[in-house]
Amino acid sequence: MKLLVAKKVALKLYYNWRPIVPGWNDDEETVCGVLEAARGCDAVAFTGLFHRKEQHEFFANIGIAPPYSEIHRRKILPQDLENNILRMYKECGLTVPLFRKTSCAVAFAHHESDYNGHYGVPDICDICPTDQVARCAQSHKKPSEEEFAELLQRYGYDTVFKVGDGHVETVGLSEEQRYHLQHTLGFQIWDVKYPHLKNQHGRAPVGYTKP
Repeated sequence: MKLLVAKKVALKLYYNWRPIVPGWNDDEETVCGVLEAARGCDAVAFTGLFHRKEQHEFFANIGIAPPYSEIHRRKILPQDLENNILRMYKECGLTVPLFRKTSCAVAFAHHESDYNGHYGVPDICDICPTDQVARCAQSHKKPSEEEFAELLQRYGYDTVFKVGDGHVETVGLSEEQRYHLQHTLGFQIWDVKYPHLKNQHGRAPVGYTKP
């Protein structure tokens, strides 16, 4: 007879703070209230609004002025808004780490490297704890062209690609296919039409100065 032993698993909590929208919930009282509520968590991820055509129309239809005139496939979090969030985070004295990406917060809470390979976009990591950066750096592995080609063949994906130091550039893969490969490799997979611009952290260019 086998003896079954129950293992105690520590519950990990992360605070997904989204969407932050200027004029809606970015005043100091609200931000400080959110940060105070996050004190018992292991990590906090903050980000902006997916302002797509459907959201824009919905806001207009219910009589709410849309927060942005632009629509975009990526989340919108203007640079000035992020700077204010980071300033208030420092001023409130919160010790729970703050992350720009959900997967980074989840990975930190579980003492794992980021499964999205955001380490390949170094400016995303400049607010991360140094031990988490080291953890991600240790597991960050650039695939060879042969390895990537083998993955494409295995899953039946067809694309022209170029392997770079922090990401693989592809052409025409769907978002789901790119994320599948990205999670498999722990390495960023981009489409040539959607480059990540420096210091925009993979966000929409709304509220950023053109490089």
